[in-house]
Amino acid sequence: FAANLQKNDRIIECDGVNVENENERQLTDRIRLALASARQITLFVVDPDTDRFFKSKCIKLHSMLPIVQHIANSTDI
Repeated sequence: FAANLQKNDRIIECDGVNVENENERQLTDRIRLALASARQITLFVVDPDTDRFFKSKCIKLHSMLPIVQHIANSTDI
């Protein structure tokens, strides 16, 4: 909720680690562990349109691409 994720958004990275090959349980555990330690979590998330566009161009998404917009929290959107 706090991250303002929308239905069909795809989480690419969690704290700089690519999580595309992790299942839902692994990703959930990763996020819960970070929350339990009371530290901030960084997510790299794309919406379905962005995901389709980059896949159609055969461009692998990662948070260091120069076009990535970094948002400190969901109120910055």
